[in-house]
Amino acid sequence: MEFDDAIADGTTEFKKKGRILKIILFGSYARGDWVDEPHTMAGEALLQHRAAES
Repeated sequence: MEFDDAIADGTTEFKKKGRILKIILFGSYARGDWVDEPHTMAGEALLQHRAAES
Protein backbone atom coordinates (compact mmCIF):
# COMPACT_ATOMS: atom_id res chain seq x y z
CA MET A 1 0.00 0.00 0.00
CA GLU A 2 2.90 2.37 0.58
CA PHE A 3 3.82 2.28 -3.10
CA ASP A 4 0.26 3.18 -4.09
CA ASP A 5 0.38 6.13 -1.71
CA ALA A 6 3.72 7.27 -3.11
CA ILE A 7 2.57 7.37 -6.73
CA ALA A 8 -0.91 8.75 -5.97
CA ASP A 9 0.41 12.32 -5.83
CA GLY A 10 2.18 12.05 -9.18
CA THR A 11 1.72 15.16 -11.26
CA THR A 12 2.91 13.78 -14.58
CA GLU A 13 1.73 10.70 -16.49
CA PHE A 14 5.01 8.77 -16.12
CA LYS A 15 4.94 9.29 -12.34
CA LYS A 16 1.36 8.03 -12.16
CA LYS A 17 2.42 4.85 -13.98
CA GLY A 18 5.16 4.08 -11.48
CA ARG A 19 6.44 0.53 -11.24
CA ILE A 20 8.89 -1.45 -9.18
CA LEU A 21 11.65 -2.69 -11.46
CA LYS A 22 13.76 -4.68 -9.04
CA ILE A 23 13.86 -5.67 -5.40
CA ILE A 24 17.29 -6.33 -3.94
CA LEU A 25 17.43 -8.52 -0.85
CA PHE A 26 20.32 -8.55 1.60
CA GLY A 27 21.52 -10.86 4.34
CA SER A 28 19.09 -13.40 5.74
CA TYR A 29 16.33 -12.21 3.39
CA ALA A 30 18.53 -13.05 0.39
CA ARG A 31 19.57 -16.42 1.82
CA GLY A 32 15.97 -17.30 2.62
CA ASP A 33 16.61 -18.16 6.26
CA TRP A 34 14.71 -15.32 7.86
CA VAL A 35 11.65 -15.73 10.06
CA ASP A 36 9.53 -12.63 10.08
CA GLU A 37 7.37 -13.47 13.09
CA PRO A 38 8.63 -16.52 14.97
CA HIS A 39 5.71 -16.31 17.43
CA THR A 40 3.19 -17.03 14.66
CA MET A 41 2.22 -20.46 13.35
CA ALA A 42 4.13 -19.93 10.10
CA GLY A 43 7.30 -18.92 11.90
CA GLU A 44 6.96 -21.78 14.38
CA ALA A 45 6.48 -24.31 11.59
CA LEU A 46 9.64 -23.09 9.87
CA LEU A 47 11.64 -23.33 13.10
CA GLN A 48 10.39 -26.87 13.70
CA HIS A 49 11.23 -27.86 10.12
CA ARG A 50 14.78 -26.55 10.49
CA ALA A 51 15.21 -28.31 13.83
CA ALA A 52 14.12 -31.60 12.23
CA GLU A 53 16.66 -31.15 9.43
CA SER A 54 19.55 -30.70 11.88
